[in-house]
Amino acid sequence: MDTELPELPSALAQRLEEAPQAKRIVLNVRRLLSTLLKLDGGSGLALITLRLAELATERDREAQHDVDALRRHEYREAFRRGEPQTHRLQIESLAGEIVQKSKTLVQLRDEAFDLHQAAAPGNEKETRGRAYLAFFLAHDWLVGHLLRDFFIELEELVGDERYRRLARGLDRLPIGAASFSLTKRFAGGAEGGYRRARIYGL
Repeated sequence: MDTELPELPSALAQRLEEAPQAKRIVLNVRRLLSTLLKLDGGSGLALITLRLAELATERDREAQHDVDALRRHEYREAFRRGEPQTHRLQIESLAGEIVQKSKTLVQLRDEAFDLHQAAAPGNEKETRGRAYLAFFLAHDWLVGHLLRDFFIELEELVGDERYRRLARGLDRLPIGAASFSLTKRFAGGAEGGYRRARIYGL
């Protein structure tokens, strides 16, 4: 299956030379998301595992009952749709990597901001400012373009009805457990509501 995930724009790639770690992270996440799309194959398992991987990083014990119920029901449904059981562990592993790398990028961005704020006026502050901007732009592209397009592609694979049902089930999980990183619905539809991509964003 050919995916249509966006390539890192050349102008942005050049800006990210100021923060090589950020560039590596976004390129790695793009590769992982492309693989995840291929493995999902329309089952919706990628959507479930990304949300569960995010919850796992929060270690929210109150969410465990809801998480277990979601996993029991939706995993069965995914495998009824013809997905090989052998993909499950790989999908879960990829989802965990994606969430962790996304969180790492946010941590690095915040650290770069603190270093910029603390720097003395002059060359050091300018250098720190460019590094922070690079991390900021990397995260902005990851959430606003890469993850957005990933969820659009995933919805096309899964089908609108099932995708919406999965999203409703995921919305019932405690909002406090989400870091607001993989979720951002973008405007669309006649009423200008949010639809298609859920990007639980960091």
